[in-house]
Amino acid sequence: MRTKIARMIDYFEMLYCRWEDEKDYEDFTEYRKASKKRARELGYVLKSLTQRPFAMTFSSEAETVILRAEGGKLYQSIDR
Repeated sequence: MRTKIARMIDYFEMLYCRWEDEKDYEDFTEYRKASKKRARELGYVLKSLTQRPFAMTFSSEAETVILRAEGGKLYQSIDR
């Protein structure tokens, strides 16, 4: 079974790829709503989701995770 963090990272990567394809015509607000729901399903609170840079911060009582996609690379920071 994949960890909750791994599942959020997978979701973030999917969201980033989708945004790259749809950013010219999609409303980013919908991405925030969907991300908030996904984080909640996995026991996290979405703190932020930004377009430039494409980044997500979410947290639980045990940790805060920051994910950022830039230049085709994924960067992550986990504070426990």
